[in-house]
Amino acid sequence: MHSYGYGLLRKPRIFQARHKVRPSAPKWARPTFKIIAPVTPMRYADIKRHLKPFSICNRRKTTINHAFASAVAPCDIFDDETVRTAIQLLGQNPDEDLKCVYCDRPAETWDHVFATVKASVFSGAGHRLGNLVPCCKPCNSSKGSKRWDLFLRTLHPEAPKLAAKISAIQSYLDRFFVEDVPPADLPEYRELLKIKSEILDLMVRADTLAAKIRVTALEVKGQ
Repeated sequence: MHSYGYGLLRKPRIFQARHKVRPSAPKWARPTFKIIAPVTPMRYADIKRHLKPFSICNRRKTTINHAFASAVAPCDIFDDETVRTAIQLLGQNPDEDLKCVYCDRPAETWDHVFATVKASVFSGAGHRLGNLVPCCKPCNSSKGSKRWDLFLRTLHPEAPKLAAKISAIQSYLDRFFVEDVPPADLPEYRELLKIKSEILDLMVRADTLAAKIRVTALEVKGQ
């Protein structure tokens, strides 16, 4: 059994319906089954993670890089027929609730098959149909920037199922994935990266000021 990003290998708790529902009942009348991640016990020493200075730059640098990369990433225009065809190519029914392409649990979000950010800048993999697949949140978190096929192998050691999933996703990518060229030569893009650098520099300066404020506050308190 896999943890799917939850840490300890424990069996998830699941809400069960307390009454029977006819198979013919409308969808709104059917019970909702929600998978709940097990809670990891917390010990007193865990507070050490919070008893330290907060760094504005260290905690938000990745967020800034991702925001700037995502802002220049090209995106497709929604076309109902094309999207339906793409979902069918993944082996799913577009008229039904979607499943995670990695583990088959109910999908909750869309995973970028290839990360939008590489080396702190736009990678060439944008917000396009061929780079987005239905995914559950645990798999989305666990996969991160890992290669999609290697991630699949950690979930499905059994050969037949693994081969079927790899085949479906690869067919989807072959049909719809488009790799864009990062606009490195555009003067506007160079100006955008300059602005990002200035923002990160300001965050470093803010960290320095915050450190001085903390020291001053302690000195005043000690008087």
